[in-house]
Amino acid sequence: ETSTASLGPSHHNTLSHLSLLASAHGLAGELAQELEVNELIVARKREVLDPNHPDLAFALNNLAVALERNKRYDEFEPVMEEVLAIRMKVLGERHPRTLHAQRNLAQFRAGQVESDAGLEALYEVLEQQRSVLGAEHQDSEETQLVYTVFLVERGKPGAAQAVAEAKALIERSIGMQHPVAQEFMGKVEPAPP
Repeated sequence: ETSTASLGPSHHNTLSHLSLLASAHGLAGELAQELEVNELIVARKREVLDPNHPDLAFALNNLAVALERNKRYDEFEPVMEEVLAIRMKVLGERHPRTLHAQRNLAQFRAGQVESDAGLEALYEVLEQQRSVLGAEHQDSEETQLVYTVFLVERGKPGAAQAVAEAKALIERSIGMQHPVAQEFMGKVEPAPP
C-alpha cells in the first residue's frame, strides 16, 4: 500500500512489491490469492508497457504458472502462447527464455492430450536446448527428465534407454539422493511390492 500511495499503482517498484506478494501467497499455498495478484500485475503492466515488452512477458509467465496451479488449464495455454510470441519477437527463437516458454507450452500440451504432437514438440525443444545451451545445461537436463517421464507414462519405445540416460545424467549432476532425483525415480520406476 505504501508503494501504491507514494509511487502509483503501475510504478515498477509497486509492481515488484506485488510480485513478491504473489510469490508469498504461492509459497503459503494461497493459490487463489496468488492468481488474483498476478492478474492485477498483468493488467497494470498492460496499461503502461508496450505489448511486446519483456517485463510483460515475465508477468504473463507468472500468471500462466498461477493459472496452471489453480487448474485453470483452458486459460493457461493462451497466456503461455502470448509469452512465447513476445519472447520470439523480442528475444528470438534460440534465446534461453524463449526455449523455456516453448518447453512450458510443449509440456502442458503433452500432459493434456494423448496425441504425440505435444511429446514431439517437447523433444524438439530438448534438441534446441542441447544445441543452444549444451546437453549439460540445467534447462536441457530438466527437459530431458520431463520428456523421459512422458515416454515412460505412455509406454513409448525407447523409454528404458531414456531412463538409463536420465539416471546417468542425475548421477553426474545432482546425485540420486537429491529430492529431484527421488521424485523422478518415483515417476519412472514401479513401486516395490
